[in-house]
Amino acid sequence: MPAILYGNMKGGVGKTTNSVMTAYQLAKLGYKTLVCDLDPQANATQLLRRTYGLQHGTDLQIDKTMMVALTEENIKSAIVNIMDNLYLLPSSEDFKNYP
Repeated sequence: MPAILYGNMKGGVGKTTNSVMTAYQLAKLGYKTLVCDLDPQANATQLLRRTYGLQHGTDLQIDKTMMVALTEENIKSAIVNIMDNLYLLPSSEDFKNYP
């Protein structure tokens, strides 16, 4: 299973935008794609919540964040479907407390 990672210690270089846009395009091409938002600012989560709203005409309910799922040792329970082939493991400000 291939993985793509956009990483850079410097802020403002387009990591989130590139990650979300790449995931969106891969999903449109039929590839099952999971965006893992590893940023406590949760910008990828916010972008994909908007994408969900545009696709479905309603707000995305996020019941669990990645931090909660890690604490419960059940990552799958936090994954949400944004659209066909595009999934999100959402982040939140609580992720900054992850050791």
